[in-house]
Amino acid sequence: MWESSAGRSFTVTKDLENERLGRGTEVRLFLKEDQLEYLEGTRFREVVKKHSEFISYPIQLTDGQETSAIHPGESVMVEVKMNVEGEGADNDGETTLTGPTTITGKQVVYEVLNKTKPPWTRNADEITFEEYASFYKALTGDWDNYLAVRHFLIEGQLEFRALLYVPSRAPFDLFSSACKTKRTNIKLYIRCVFITDDCEELLPEWLRFVRGVVDSEDLPLNISREMLKQNRILKVIRKNLVKKCIEMFSEIAATNAEHEQYKTFYAAFSKNFELGIYQDEGSRQKLAELLRFY
Repeated sequence: MWESSAGRSFTVTKDLENERLGRGTEVRLFLKEDQLEYLEGTRFREVVKKHSEFISYPIQLTDGQETSAIHPGESVMVEVKMNVEGEGADNDGETTLTGPTTITGKQVVYEVLNKTKPPWTRNADEITFEEYASFYKALTGDWDNYLAVRHFLIEGQLEFRALLYVPSRAPFDLFSSACKTKRTNIKLYIRCVFITDDCEELLPEWLRFVRGVVDSEDLPLNISREMLKQNRILKVIRKNLVKKCIEMFSEIAATNAEHEQYKTFYAAFSKNFELGIYQDEGSRQKLAELLRFY
């Protein structure tokens, strides 16, 4: 039995009090008096939705309510073996009687809280525009559809998946002081567990209008904000994200160069490109190719 009080130490002892588990692990949490809100179903659902909505293992919640296993009055066929003597008995002194009877019982009702399969774990060619659009709106709260999307998997020295969106219009406060306090709009997941939506190390400042998710297989689940700033894996992820974003912008320019759509896109985000040319020396040449002088 492993025990800890959320400090830097723990104990491992032989459990002599509880019934032995046949398989699996039983976890018991003891809440402090000022944290009893986590016993409420609504609060618990919020925590699961935020951090574990996309994990593959089902999370079930029960409020203690019971329901009838079989509706009252419903008849089922059962076999009953009984000891009998005399004619009709088999070699063991038993006979089997079959007939309808009524059985009632109770069962605890469980609700599965994480039924959603994360779209970024699927192959891009399996996902429709409607599915991408639905996830984008749920992710961002935007009523409009996205302008472009980039869905990819990076494998090699490290592995991560990403789903990046370009909005169809710039936020009205993109360069306001309030917006600058949050330098990225990318949600970081580690093996489908939500970690943070404010990791400025994921993207440079000039790309803060890009929305989406990044899911790493290599980062540790218990990573802290201080560790994120120093993490080598995160630097490699950032480099790949910048590269994929510029590729996406170049495709928008090549496809819609003579159309009003690109003019609208450029009018919304040209200041970001100019900021990138100033701040990002490694991307300067490719960003310069995206500049237009209307």
